[in-house]
Amino acid sequence: MKLRTFLIVAAVLALGYALGLILMPAFMNTTYGLGTSVWTRDRRRARRIARRLATGMVWINDHASSIGAAQAPWAGVKGSGLGVVHSKFGLYEMVDKRLLSEDRGLLPVPWWYPYDEAGRAGFMALVRTSLAPGVRGKLSTGWAGRRALAGLGRRLLRTRKLRN
Repeated sequence: MKLRTFLIVAAVLALGYALGLILMPAFMNTTYGLGTSVWTRDRRRARRIARRLATGMVWINDHASSIGAAQAPWAGVKGSGLGVVHSKFGLYEMVDKRLLSEDRGLLPVPWWYPYDEAGRAGFMALVRTSLAPGVRGKLSTGWAGRRALAGLGRRLLRTRKLRN
């Protein structure tokens, strides 16, 4: 097949398994690869053949049945087109994926910019206090880091005033 066709072209090969393996490289030497059907009574053999085919879709003992299944991707390889339709993969192909994140200022984050040693010390004291085992451990760890925690609290209040 050297000319591009815009209709369904079916090549039907009724072969023994060994002969099919010999001819498969010639069959796969085409520049297109939209979909292929493998018809056999031996499903294991069909799966082995399907894994070797360079096409976007392979149906076993059926043909084009997935066109009506919205959850199944419909895609080609090689010269049969780029992109996918149907399924979540088709949706991803048709949209620009982007994250838009906005700090609404509802919860000020005192350990963010501007960075300084006091902010780092306060954040570390907060982490140590929250990870200390038991209530007694949290109280003693919080007491040991009280100056850094107080500085973090002052920064939190100052940040909140600036945002309002």
